[in-house]
Amino acid sequence: MFTSFNTDKNRDIEELLSDTVSAQDLEKIEKVYMKELTEKKFVSAKTQFEYAWCLVRSKYGADINNGIKNFESLCKDDPENKRDYIYYIAIGYIRLKDLPTAQKYVKAFLEIEPNNHQVILLDEHIETEMRKEFKRDAAVAGGALLVFGGLLGVGFALAKNLIMGKSLIITFLDNFAWLTVKFLWNNMDIIANIIWKFVKMGFLI
Repeated sequence: MFTSFNTDKNRDIEELLSDTVSAQDLEKIEKVYMKELTEKKFVSAKTQFEYAWCLVRSKYGADINNGIKNFESLCKDDPENKRDYIYYIAIGYIRLKDLPTAQKYVKAFLEIEPNNHQVILLDEHIETEMRKEFKRDAAVAGGALLVFGGLLGVGFALAKNLIMGKSLIITFLDNFAWLTVKFLWNNMDIIANIIWKFVKMGFLI
């Protein structure tokens, strides 16, 4: 492989994912790419790989998408190195924050080479980030639920004022609504983890 997987496999995952190509390096390889395309009407796999890898490490989403497309093209034209291209495609999708798609490519890699330590670490990184995203979403939902519970409490309070005396039903509903919201809020992490396990098992998709 050209730069590559054998070199990158010893790098820290966070370092690898945060590595950004310089504008000068991207421009340099882009010129080589365009020269081959213009003069030879054909781009070598080596040049296309280096161009794609620079694009994937760009800070711009459009460049990353272009890099992914180049790697997908290499998968078709150079099947001998398809495994490595899949790895870099996964990195591209991680940089785009498209974690489910990234994980799909990581799983495809692990089907070919299940004991690859670097890709296992990449898979664990994706799992961690997906769990963080899920918990953030759950926290937002919990906040919305808390607001809803507050509004519900106000509604019950207004309803009570319209009724002579304090009926037992209103009191029960009032307390039940508040206790439900309080329970959900205090146990948000536990609930999120339970739901996440169901998602992982395929029950909630």
